[in-house]
Amino acid sequence: GGSKMTPQVLLLLFLSLTATAHARREPRAWEAQVRCFSSKAQNGEWYDFNEPVPDLASYSFDNTIESATVTGMWIFYEETDYNAFNAGFVYWIHGIDFSTDFDSQYSNTASSLRYAGSAFDLNEDSWTVYTGQGFTEGALFGNTDASTLGRFSGEVSSIIVTGTSDWTFYQGEGFTGSSVCLTPDIHHTSDVRRFDVGIFPTPSDFDLTDNSIRSVRKGCHSQ
Repeated sequence: GGSKMTPQVLLLLFLSLTATAHARREPRAWEAQVRCFSSKAQNGEWYDFNEPVPDLASYSFDNTIESATVTGMWIFYEETDYNAFNAGFVYWIHGIDFSTDFDSQYSNTASSLRYAGSAFDLNEDSWTVYTGQGFTEGALFGNTDASTLGRFSGEVSSIIVTGTSDWTFYQGEGFTGSSVCLTPDIHHTSDVRRFDVGIFPTPSDFDLTDNSIRSVRKGCHSQ
């Protein structure tokens, strides 16, 4: 059985190579990406983004986006700073190399944008909580249990989960009190890549009182 050994050997080589790359502090590849276009059907001027942009005017791209190609979960806001200081529309797109035109009422209106989930590992098991409904205002990202949400405790109004794991959100710190289990229930696949996401823009979508969540635990532990 020499042939049976081969996959394990390849795997070990691959792991040692990745470990070396990280040790040398080479930049990691971004997996969450968006290409924003100034015209419909992915035409016109364009910009690639792989990190949050609180003010698109800094790229001379304010009120300009009419279409986009996304990998991951990307959220577009009518106001700067993710609508933290002024109310406005929120528009989100998710997929793998997914291209779409913005609906006409949202074209040429986005002033900030950001992704949800992990920038570097597209389908990492993660949660992101937001202090505003519709993924606005402050955001806190996590990929492990959190017995407290710190300054976000009692401030959560919307949630996004990614990956293949459920997460349980509790009204008490230390995984206590009423709870709800949330699942990444939208599934995207493309060749070898996969992206699963659960989108909960308002408290009624996650069945807990607004501003009540104080801890998060991996897996479904809700009764």
